Amino acid sequence: MGVMSKTSKGNRLPERPKPPSWEDIEADASAANKDDVVFSVGKSNLPNVSAQVPREKNNQTASSAAESSDLDLSHNDPEEVQASYENVLRLIASYDHLSSVPTVLREQYANLQAMGQDMLGSISQLRELAHNVARDSQAEAGHVKGKSKQKKKK
Repeated sequence: MGVMSKTSKGNRLPERPKPPSWEDIEADASAANKDDVVFSVGKSNLPNVSAQVPREKNNQTASSAAESSDLDLSHNDPEEVQASYENVLRLIASYDHLSSVPTVLREQYANLQAMGQDMLGSISQLRELAHNVARDSQAEAGHVKGKSKQKKKK
């Protein structure tokens, strides 16, 4: 018996999900926002496509019929198409910007960590200087007191 026998039922892949029905697609398209770039331009064609797509259980037949249908797109509003195009360009620019954000944030975080370490070093130096100044001023004050006591004794 071979390693991959036909009777072996282990490690089976799950079934593919069923594609949405035409009614589900229509409902999604109808519920889409006006500025949704995926559905907005073709939304006005939905009734034309809906009439041409056969309502069969075989979704492959329905999708091939929709792909092969010749739709008249001449009634699309050019301003609406241009607005959708500009919206797509904005979405692409936003995507590009957001894609670069993690790298920029990592660089900024590294810079902040380096600045924090520099600041901790500076604070340590300031404390040491303040301690030295305080010690020197105490020593000088003691030295001045010692001289004044010596002058009084003479």
